[in-house]
Amino acid sequence: MKNASKKRLRRHQRNNARLAGEWDRYAPHRRRVMALLAALLHGKSRIALLGAGNSNDVDLRALIERDHELHLFDLDAAALARAKARAPGVHVHQAELASPRTGWAPEAAAALLERMDGPADLAVSLGLLSQVVWALADAHGGLRGEAKGHAERAVRAHLELASLLSPNRLFIVDTAPYETHASAFEALSEHDQLRALAAVEGRGDAIPLTTPRFLTQARIDVGANPVLHAPWIWPVAKTRPFLTYALSETPSP
Repeated sequence: MKNASKKRLRRHQRNNARLAGEWDRYAPHRRRVMALLAALLHGKSRIALLGAGNSNDVDLRALIERDHELHLFDLDAAALARAKARAPGVHVHQAELASPRTGWAPEAAAALLERMDGPADLAVSLGLLSQVVWALADAHGGLRGEAKGHAERAVRAHLELASLLSPNRLFIVDTAPYETHASAFEALSEHDQLRALAAVEGRGDAIPLTTPRFLTQARIDVGANPVLHAPWIWPVAKTRPFLTYALSETPSP
């Protein structure tokens, strides 16, 4: 592993360790994620959780109790171990989940499919895209010129990876810091929540390459039909609430 990659991994590990005890703080976010999963799951399913980390954003035990088969993927082996300690029935896999390298996604997907012994019924990206963008921005001192190209290829590669793992996908995307309490935002109508998301994008406040406009077009470009779900507030840490939304994809009838 190159020095820059080792540095990104150490930062990822430190961040996961810092957030490991945030189970209670994640409750509003976890409810939204679990509701989206419930709407997409039909009967016993194999689920690939990409960027699972500590898994504070998913109730693993509840999913296991419903006879789902869970495969957790992340670069951070220690975070995966913490998730497995909470829910021993899950399968954990240390793996890279995005890369700007041309042709990376099919190779990576083949390896992950082998670990799962076949495709998943649902692939879920858990707030990973913002991490990919931040990591590459940090490595290049910003997202200008060639650096932005690297980040865009990595984002598109992750999207492709998910599509190769399952015909059904759910992308959870934290797109911008947002100083509003979660309960206050939940009280808004869905129309006003979507307006708030559009306003953040229009002001240019969103993390680059994580906006609904960019990701929706990226998926349409490859023949997918993404559905945008109303946003919510994810209190990632005590002082860092993020405006978060989801895109789901299912095969056309």
